[in-house]
Amino acid sequence: MHLFLSPHLDDVALSCGGRVRQLAEGAEEVCVLTIMCGMAPDDNLSPFARDHHLRWGRPQDMVAAHRLRLEEDACAMAALGARGEYLDWPDAIYRGQGNRRRQWFYTSNATLFAPLHPAEEPLVARLARDLQKRLGAKRRSVVYAPLAVGSHVDHQLVRGAALRLHERGYAILFYEELPYAEVPGSLAVALSELPGPAWVGEVYRLVENDLAARITAVGCYVSQLTGVFSDTTSYPQHVRTYAEQVGAGAGPAERLWRLGN
Repeated sequence: MHLFLSPHLDDVALSCGGRVRQLAEGAEEVCVLTIMCGMAPDDNLSPFARDHHLRWGRPQDMVAAHRLRLEEDACAMAALGARGEYLDWPDAIYRGQGNRRRQWFYTSNATLFAPLHPAEEPLVARLARDLQKRLGAKRRSVVYAPLAVGSHVDHQLVRGAALRLHERGYAILFYEELPYAEVPGSLAVALSELPGPAWVGEVYRLVENDLAARITAVGCYVSQLTGVFSDTTSYPQHVRTYAEQVGAGAGPAERLWRLGN
């Protein structure tokens, strides 16, 4: 089985949807597991979370909003030929401690793109345990995880859990996340944070149908396009340009990273 770990509902489609489509077309079992897929609370939001909701144009009815996001993901998974599964962990912007008078962990972009809050460090081990239970002893499974390019705390959390699985003998590959990887130098920073002396990039060439499926899948996430790309029309060019950059003149491609020998 090929298990792609997606911190949020759009991350895998944005970052390595072409490879997902290739594997699915090759009759492989492909599952995209979204971790932070818990339903947002309908009240008691932090000002930071409320600002996100305004930018997303999220409906006031959180049940309807959650249903919309899942419908978008179903559209994307159909385009890629993968099975979608979901955990109910809350997004970072909803996490904190306390009840009505909560102390929010992430209250600005400065804290959202920074090291995990100290109170959340145990979540890495907890997620690793949950994933290992799901995988069982299937050492033939391949797990794909985010590099945490851009340092979003949710991506760091999932990356940390994947590294725990790597230590336990599971095959792990790491993908470069859009749109963060578009920023010059961001990929190098993410790679420098990984343990081990020799991380090797494996380049997977994409035929036009692979790239088109990835672009179609990204377009399914209509509610997120403005937040990710500042508009609803430029995403095909963003995806295609970065794929061409990875391909280095030999056509579009995606790159996955593994620990070398």
